[in-house]
Amino acid sequence: MAQDDIYKQLFNVLCTNNIDLVFQEVYNILKHPISLVDVDYNVIGLFPNKKMNDPLWDSMFEHKIVTYDMVYALNQGNYQKKLDENDDIFFIDYGIGEVIPRIAVTCKNNNRIQGYICILYPSKDYHSADYELIRILSNALALCLRNTKEHSFTSIKSTETFIKNLFEEKITTTESLKLWIQHNRIDLPSPFLILSSKVESGSNNVVYLKQLRNIINNRNDNHYATLLDEDLYILCTNIKNDNTKDYINSITDLIHLFHRLGFSIGVSTIFYDLLELRTYKYQASRVLELNTSSNSETYIYEDYILTDIFSYAKNGLKVYNYENSILKELIKYDALNKTEYYQTLRIYIQNFCDSNDTINMLNIHRNTLLYRLQKIEEITSINLKDKKLCTKLLCDIYMSE
Repeated sequence: MAQDDIYKQLFNVLCTNNIDLVFQEVYNILKHPISLVDVDYNVIGLFPNKKMNDPLWDSMFEHKIVTYDMVYALNQGNYQKKLDENDDIFFIDYGIGEVIPRIAVTCKNNNRIQGYICILYPSKDYHSADYELIRILSNALALCLRNTKEHSFTSIKSTETFIKNLFEEKITTTESLKLWIQHNRIDLPSPFLILSSKVESGSNNVVYLKQLRNIINNRNDNHYATLLDEDLYILCTNIKNDNTKDYINSITDLIHLFHRLGFSIGVSTIFYDLLELRTYKYQASRVLELNTSSNSETYIYEDYILTDIFSYAKNGLKVYNYENSILKELIKYDALNKTEYYQTLRIYIQNFCDSNDTINMLNIHRNTLLYRLQKIEEITSINLKDKKLCTKLLCDIYMSE
């Protein structure tokens, strides 16, 4: 078919503003299954509208979005970098293309990425001559995508502005909060909780946080995300059972996506008043600062409250103000004898001398704990039934960490 005829066909069908007709016509021209997602991984259209025995295609057909596990697979394949290196179009026969090869195309309008096109080649009858035709189709679909976004995303952008203002602490009164909620026509049922993730200043990985923000905001599942510089904040609403850890366990798909992309997550305590958000935003961000491990983990602030308090308490103090000879003696003994008495004492004291919690955390038998505590008393000449001593040990442990 001549290029002029293709343009004429596409123009006529685009004028209908019917996304299904557009994709059916593109399929008739190309003769290969084709899908289009926007930059937030919402499925704009695909044809034929059925499963193709391809994991990514079938997932998009079923969910109308690119699911969290598929987002991870796409990032692992480094396909965006390949698109950049190959002038926005390249053939994939590895990773997601191992079962059914495909051509991936960046869909642009005015040199701005609007989305991504995927064209399946089930029979593997790919020809480089297809590229020119595909570029024509991508230009047409870019217009289609732009029109779709202009009509569909106004309310989302308004809600994002509201959430951003909330986290920037620009909404400070009950009246202004009520007006914002009414204007956006959204329901924000309590209780609330905040998740936070961050990258180092200037890191290119901030692009992944932007992508996560957009994905979350388009899921419409009681999560509202905003990005402030290199910090991503997520307002979680309608927390069930008022239990932080139970809630985290209920959103494992989201948590695992962050971890797979190399991000740790900070979790605030539960709260009920959005005007008090500042406190809980601090908690979610602060618990990340207190944990600098290179591993991707989830850190819950309520587990680190005392660590946070004592981190400020020791500012301005000299080490000898809180250095404890009992703890030093145990550390030295452990180094010489390859024992774990300091670790045992630390966990025991931090659990407020609760034997059951200590046993569970150390994964040891009760008799083992009792033996270790007896040895600690013998080595250091202390009495662990002395409440004042245990309180001082608790302070010194937190101050020294």
